[in-house]
Amino acid sequence: GALARAASAEVPGEMSKTVKQLDRYMRRDWLMPSFGHAVTCAALDATRVLQERGLKELDLGPFVQHAKVGNSPQVRAAAFRCIARLTPLQPGLLGLLVGVVRSEMVPSVRLSILQSLLDGPAQRIQRAGLLAAATAANIGLVESMWE
Repeated sequence: GALARAASAEVPGEMSKTVKQLDRYMRRDWLMPSFGHAVTCAALDATRVLQERGLKELDLGPFVQHAKVGNSPQVRAAAFRCIARLTPLQPGLLGLLVGVVRSEMVPSVRLSILQSLLDGPAQRIQRAGLLAAATAANIGLVESMWE
């Protein structure tokens, strides 16, 4: 969070310094893991904030890389939270996340994805006062989750 706020001042060169520092933190956390990989989780969240604010180009690569099986459940959950928060920028991600929820073996990762979807896109729709139309695709998506 603090690095994302620092880079939002639009000082020339600060964005590239911030991105390099985030990458450095994640590499260091890979070599000498922090408790629960908290450093990597925070760096992923800071990267998401920069992308949401348009300060960094939208790139799901770092999140997808950290969401893969083989990473710790905490890192995977953080990566999926970031992907879920970026779904308004990439609408096709919603179906992908629902598929992951259906096939994910780690309950904490599944729960994290569902909470992020409810806290992110669902809350934005509710706050905006929009009424989501119940189309056949939406109903099919909900029914597929209950299977």
